[in-house]
Amino acid sequence: MKKSFLAIILAMFLFSCSTPENQFEIIGNLPEASDNWVVLAKAVDNDLKTIDSVMVKGGKFYFKGIIDFPEMYYLYFKADDKYLGFFIEPGKMNISGTFDEPIYDGLPIQALYDKLMHDLKSWEGQFEILSAQYREASAKGDLDMQKAIEEKAELIETERNEHIMKFIEENSNSVIAPFLLYNNIHSFDIEKVEAITNVIDSSVHKSVYYTLLNDELEKLLKVSIGRMAPLFSQNDPDGSPVALESFRGKYLLIDFWASWCQPCRLENPNLVANYAKYRTRGFEIFGVSLDRDRAAWLKGIADDNLTWPQVSDLQFWNNEASRLYGVNSIPANFLLDPDGIIIAKGLRGKQLEDKLAEIFP
Repeated sequence: MKKSFLAIILAMFLFSCSTPENQFEIIGNLPEASDNWVVLAKAVDNDLKTIDSVMVKGGKFYFKGIIDFPEMYYLYFKADDKYLGFFIEPGKMNISGTFDEPIYDGLPIQALYDKLMHDLKSWEGQFEILSAQYREASAKGDLDMQKAIEEKAELIETERNEHIMKFIEENSNSVIAPFLLYNNIHSFDIEKVEAITNVIDSSVHKSVYYTLLNDELEKLLKVSIGRMAPLFSQNDPDGSPVALESFRGKYLLIDFWASWCQPCRLENPNLVANYAKYRTRGFEIFGVSLDRDRAAWLKGIADDNLTWPQVSDLQFWNNEASRLYGVNSIPANFLLDPDGIIIAKGLRGKQLEDKLAEIFP
């Protein structure tokens, strides 16, 4: 009886000293980090929620905690105003290197994510070069060069997105799959996103990213091609409400833009030309501005000679119509048939010209 009692006490002691299965440790050694607070946080509702904070001493810091499912965490170094983002899961993560080139070692999910980030560097470099060229062309007022750079950037972005999609398809059993799909959902064909979401391995369905992905997918499917365009109404420059349904019976291009959006302003001459060509044949444009400055909005309308109906609630990215349509970048547009059915999206330049020529031969 005594031996059995001692065995129980020993087992309890060993259990109390063991490491919980879902415990993580972060062991940091970043020599350039200042001796100040570093905050560990995660994204919640488009904001960062603090998990813990410790002092950095001689570039070294340490965190320990519990995590239920792998997730992207962030470190914010207050004195240096630097952020690092990485996937955390149960186990030990060693962080070294520099702010610009951190080295993450010890956890398999982050190792897989690092591989993708390394592959994407070539495209990131090309974007940086094009951005510099675009700024130079903009300073010179060279609209043709800006347009050419935009077209080249779109081709590079297509290549990059194809690589990301291939990675997702090959790693559908990883939490990285819903994370990437959710964060790039507006860059992919929505039907493709839906198809891949449906085959994501059930082992990652508990992920917060899988939930976010499905919520966003449901919203975007409501404005996919073949669906009835959601109704909305906003005020025009005179303060009078203009309802989407008032355009029934015409082919309608809902154009999301803003006076501060340079690509939008570059696209406006194309809209003006097509409007002049087809407005008497049953084509209309409904401009929805994401401006927040009324004076800037009105000046943009006048300067670009936008003679079609214009509305805005002057709420910037919180514009009710843009949120309803899942718009997260502009210019963005939706082409509706006379019955209010979405028949095309994202038509710019020659794409819009060709589509209208098809409708009005």
